[in-house]
Amino acid sequence: MKSLCCLLVICCGFSLAPAQIPERIVQEWEMLTAHGGTWVADNSAYKNENETADAYAITWTYGLGKTSLQGRLFGIKDGEETPTFWEFRMYYHPEEKKLMYQQYGWGGVLGIAEMTLPDATHSSDVATFYNTDGSSYKIKHENDTRNNTQFAQSYQWKDGAWEKQRYYEWVLKTG
Repeated sequence: MKSLCCLLVICCGFSLAPAQIPERIVQEWEMLTAHGGTWVADNSAYKNENETADAYAITWTYGLGKTSLQGRLFGIKDGEETPTFWEFRMYYHPEEKKLMYQQYGWGGVLGIAEMTLPDATHSSDVATFYNTDGSSYKIKHENDTRNNTQFAQSYQWKDGAWEKQRYYEWVLKTG
């Protein structure tokens, strides 16, 4: 049986060695998952009759072997969690040598993004979102994270240019 397992590993090209994830990405993941990994942003600037969340929260946890992150974005209304709006999987693509994420939303929306980490506090990404009807759109995020707060500006690609959208300050829950 042992020799059969070895043969399968060799024939399938499967590696038992851990992924070589760049140190800057490891640092980003450690920052995102610190203190339980929950970040909360006030939504009062955008709250209305159709969008009733008082705040939004995202919780980041490690995936298998700390080789990816899993995220869950949900609302907070009257102090209670709402159902999940988005699920995320962030990972390092070993062949393309890029930090990527995929996000999955209500109604089958799929987002695929490439992230960059230009320095110790900044991150950015451009995500393409695919709707079930075949349409798509692009969103860009620019983040600056300092002292357990992530200052996040989003943009939407419209008419050949990036149009400023929402701004949130995501605060890490530390207690």
